[in-house]
Amino acid sequence: MNNITYKTEIDKFRNDLVEVDGDNVTKKLVGFKITRDNEGILDVFIIDKWIDIVDGKSDDTYASDAYKLCTTEIDEWKDSFTHVAKTFNPDTGKME
Repeated sequence: MNNITYKTEIDKFRNDLVEVDGDNVTKKLVGFKITRDNEGILDVFIIDKWIDIVDGKSDDTYASDAYKLCTTEIDEWKDSFTHVAKTFNPDTGKME
């Protein structure tokens, strides 16, 4: 059985100007690099989220909030490997 592991790293973490409704607004860009390691075969998924800046908010909270906004896309990426490396049997029309 394959020993698949995932690693989540902060890929980007900075304040930057973003255009919102025609105005330039400073927001926090938080990016994640998700690495899937399938016994040395690596797959990488990069995802970024813009977060509103709030006085007193900690860096950990920005990262946590951004990750929560990414979970659907991350889960879909992880699920995309469900059938990878399965054998398709044309006689039965099934993946085995």
